Amino acid sequence: MQISEAKKASGLTRKAIEYYIGQELIHPAVSENGYRDFSETDITCLKKISVYRRLGLGTEEIRSILADDTGTMIKKLSVEKTLLLREEQTLKSLLDALAESGDFSETERRLIALEQNTAIAKRLLDTFPGYFGKFICLHFASFLTEPATTADQDSAYQEIVSFLDDFPSTEFPREVQEFLDDATGDYSAEKINSITEKIRTDIGQPDTFLSRNRQFLKYYLSVLASEEYKASPAGKSALLLRQFLNTGGYYERFLPAMERLSPSYAAYRRQLALTDRKLREQYPSEYRMILQGPKES
Repeated sequence: MQISEAKKASGLTRKAIEYYIGQELIHPAVSENGYRDFSETDITCLKKISVYRRLGLGTEEIRSILADDTGTMIKKLSVEKTLLLREEQTLKSLLDALAESGDFSETERRLIALEQNTAIAKRLLDTFPGYFGKFICLHFASFLTEPATTADQDSAYQEIVSFLDDFPSTEFPREVQEFLDDATGDYSAEKINSITEKIRTDIGQPDTFLSRNRQFLKYYLSVLASEEYKASPAGKSALLLRQFLNTGGYYERFLPAMERLSPSYAAYRRQLALTDRKLREQYPSEYRMILQGPKES
């Protein structure tokens, strides 16, 4: 179909269609008479571009989505927009505070902290693959709200940046990657935030949490300890992820630096360690079986 028909089919103006062609977002065929010939695939692509534009995405973002057959890029951009929304909300709060107090030095200090914390969150998203990158980015972003006020916090920030620069890239085996994609395909930014908040609430009252979930926890730990689970894609994924993080120094460098940078994260880690200790005390045999890893076949 020619551009006049493409306009009607896509709901876009001639100028918009020509712009997207010029940006090489679509590539309609050219007929012998020199007119562009739009296929149904082209029309579908134009409709998608229109939706992405109305969602506030720029040309380069749309290009990256259209070039990605896995759906990974659109999920990553969704997380980036979540970070951007948080940043805009914080900027509005800082503007309100500045209007009230007139304290430019305090505003500048908090702006620097915001820029550093946002940079860390974005680099976490870029460093770690797939769903894990989304989860770890949003998880730590909830703790990256405090300005650095000490030399040790400044040092911790530099250590985090250095760690992310040094962290090795990896590709999981296809079976594991397919499992992760299938298992976490519907994990939106909102769902990840909800999971993180649920964890923080649960470990805030470990005795209550362990008491209320006693039967489920015993069953859950027994599943993790079973050879069937360890041989499954889920078990293989968990093992590979632990090995991946251990190799990169995640536990030795990144987490201690995060505790130094963020007092709220340090408090969270202490509470998490307390909950884990209580869980190990209540289910020692299950924990031993989990840590043994899979038997050699």
